[in-house]
Amino acid sequence: MPIDMDPERKARGDAKQLQDYDEDLEQWLIKEGITYAACVRRIADKYGDPVTVKQLHRWYRKRQDRQLKETILRNITAGAEATRQIRAQAEKHSVPDLDALISWVRVLIANLATRPDATVDVESLTGLIRPALEWAKIQRQDQQLALDREKLDLLKRKAEIAERAEGVLKDETLTPDQKMARFRETFGLPSAAPAA
Repeated sequence: MPIDMDPERKARGDAKQLQDYDEDLEQWLIKEGITYAACVRRIADKYGDPVTVKQLHRWYRKRQDRQLKETILRNITAGAEATRQIRAQAEKHSVPDLDALISWVRVLIANLATRPDATVDVESLTGLIRPALEWAKIQRQDQQLALDREKLDLLKRKAEIAERAEGVLKDETLTPDQKMARFRETFGLPSAAPAA
């Protein structure tokens, strides 16, 4: 009387069996793109082993899962390294400047673009620096505002000086020497040296 095998156990046995064909399966299914049925025939022809389409499909799903996990781990590792570099730069320069952030994103895009397993979403990557661009814009506006305030203060001081000078000029009670002395005082010029 035959003994029934546990299906889970049989599936594990199938997986072990297909591991022997990983290189061939990779070549045939992935690189050449043949069908599962054609692959079953090739394994039977080359090795004489019976393999089912269901086993091949299970192998392919596991391969995809494994590759996805590897990709995620690589991305996490790359992200951690990029974060470390940004932190190091932030500590070195107190805050990473805009050029450094743009360079970092440019390197990230280049790295992703050269990887066959990665899809590059440039919009998402450039979205990483949008807050930095907004911050830089705010900083420029703050700098311009500070410069405008300085110009306004300077204009106010000049207007005050002009008013005082006009007052001195219109004051009929002052002698020409007194007017000259007040002009020097108003404009911050040194007083005239006394005649010897």
